[in-house]
Amino acid sequence: MLRRARAGQTRPAQRHPACTDLITKPWVVAAGVEVLNQPFYAKDNIATAGGCLASHYLAAWIIARLEGNDAANGALHYVAPVGEKEEYIERAWRNIASYLPAPAPALV
Repeated sequence: MLRRARAGQTRPAQRHPACTDLITKPWVVAAGVEVLNQPFYAKDNIATAGGCLASHYLAAWIIARLEGNDAANGALHYVAPVGEKEEYIERAWRNIASYLPAPAPALV
């Protein structure tokens, strides 16, 4: 989609890798996009999640960027399976935390 959206631009499009499932991977590769073997990746304001179960990573990343980590944690807790909430939330943060901006230092 990014390639099509930038088709009319005069400057070269910046390449972003993608995360995808094994079914759609051949089409993504055929479009000239590098496919990463990981569930989530983000750079700047563009993120990609591979596989339908990775969509929660994408949602949590967006919520964390817009509303903060507490809001993202609440959303993850709401959708996590009963009996697996802690494990599910920890896994999500392991996958998205490194792609979130560092918190601003507190003013003293």
